[in-house]
Amino acid sequence: MTVAPLTTFSGSESFPAFSPDGKQMAFQWNGPKEDNYDIYVMLVGTAAPVRLTTDAAIDSCPAWSPDGRRIAFFRVSGQRGR
Repeated sequence: MTVAPLTTFSGSESFPAFSPDGKQMAFQWNGPKEDNYDIYVMLVGTAAPVRLTTDAAIDSCPAWSPDGRRIAFFRVSGQRGR
């Protein structure tokens, strides 16, 4: 078995959540500019994430619905990610 990171982005990535089928991963990341935490999704085995949220508040803790069609997350209003 070989252990390999799923991402190698700059900044801080946290709260990974795999889709029910295991093909996608949602996670919190402070982005390429490391200026705000948003929710991103990527296909496992690819290098390019898709940004789902763009609010100035901190978005965190993504969780997939059982059917894999929706993602719930927390938004901390009144604070800006750093």
